[in-house]
Amino acid sequence: EREENDARLAAKALEKMRAVTAESANTPEELAEKERKRAIIAAAIERARQKAAGTPGKE
Repeated sequence: EREENDARLAAKALEKMRAVTAESANTPEELAEKERKRAIIAAAIERARQKAAGTPGKE
């Protein structure tokens, strides 16, 4: 059950990453916000990957 939930969350994170990547950024502020969101999602994906691999990461 936990593995199913982790897989569901990983798929959701990847979909959100695609959505953020597809957003248009017309101003420097929008570009900065888009990059901030992308970095947060990428960090969450990396933490989940490390957790799944059993590798301790920065906590």
